Formats: sequence, structure tokens, C-alpha cells
Amino acid sequence: MSAASVEDIAQFVTLRLDGQLFGLPIRQVRDVFVLQGLTPVPLGGPALRGLANLRGRIVTVYGLAALLGLAGAGEAGTRLAIGVDWRDEAIGLGVDSIGDVLELPLAEAEPAPSHLATSWSRFATRLHKLERELMIELDIPTLLDAPHGVTD
Repeated sequence: MSAASVEDIAQFVTLRLDGQLFGLPIRQVRDVFVLQGLTPVPLGGPALRGLANLRGRIVTVYGLAALLGLAGAGEAGTRLAIGVDWRDEAIGLGVDSIGDVLELPLAEAEPAPSHLATSWSRFATRLHKLERELMIELDIPTLLDAPHGVTD
């Protein structure tokens, strides 16, 4: 495979929220882990699930569904999280389920359509047509920078 063709392929960690398939660029993902022993944070806001100890590192855990405006979409039983680094802080994003890592050609992706819900379109980089469904590619730094997400 030539260098140019490698750059045209991207890898995504897939996940589901409320039945919809999403993909996170693998370069934005630090790890995947099971949520155990979340410590609540008083007055933390609806998206903040709590704090977790992940191998001796304190991780702030947010519900990804709540950050996307799907508040309560399966989050009560969420036990999985995707770890990302954001502004030198360890963040966990609680999800319904985690799927496979997919390698997809960027040339076949399409920009997010204008009729996509506003709460999603701000954070959707592209849409990828798979064999049986669409995958929405999320831009996690933009999502976490949003006013309804993580704040300073």
C-alpha cells in the first residue's frame, strides 16, 4: 500500500448510543474500560456521571448521550466508557456499547447533512455509509469544548 493510500484510510472505534452507530477517530481514543465505583460530583450538571479511578488515575466521566442531547438514553445502565485526553485531563465517555475498530476510506465519507439535528451536526465531522447503516463520525474535542459539555 502506498503512503498516499494509507493517509486516505482512517480507523474508528465504533459505539452505539440509543441505537445509532457513532465512530470516534482512533487517534482521539486513549482506552476503553468498564465503569466501576463512580463517585458522584455534587452540582456537576446532567452530563457529569462522576469520578472513577482507572489504574490510579482519576478520570472524570461524562455520559456521551447527554453531551449529544440524548439525555437519559440508556445511561442509567451504562457500564462502559471510552477514555480520551482533553486539555491534559483524563475524560471517560459513558456509552451503551462498544463495537469494532473499522478502517474506512475517507474519500467515500460525506459531510454531515444540513438536516441533521443541530445538537449532532455541530459535533459530526462526516457520515460514513456502511453496508447496512450510517456511521456518524464525532469530533470529541469540539464536543468537549461545547458549552453544554465540559466547561472550564
